[in-house]
Amino acid sequence: MNWEPWTGCYKISDGCTHCYFYGPHAKRFGQNSIQKTDKFHWPIKTNAKGEYRIKGDKILGTCFATDFFLPEADEWRKEVWTMIGSLISVNNV
Repeated sequence: MNWEPWTGCYKISDGCTHCYFYGPHAKRFGQNSIQKTDKFHWPIKTNAKGEYRIKGDKILGTCFATDFFLPEADEWRKEVWTMIGSLISVNNV
């Protein structure tokens, strides 16, 4: 499973040449605007029974279309860490 709380990135060092976003097989060139996505709260969404849609046995990858540590995401990242913490405690991971 993959979760993109925000998207966009930009090259900041020579290391970016090999990253998923800008590397040799990237398909997202030119997307340098950092934006919060409509999937931001997806991990804490619940079903009709009030259960989290993501169960403890799932691996959730994140930020394949961005860098988790971009300065533009500082404010959003705090909320993401809170969501991750709540999922860990609920699923006893």
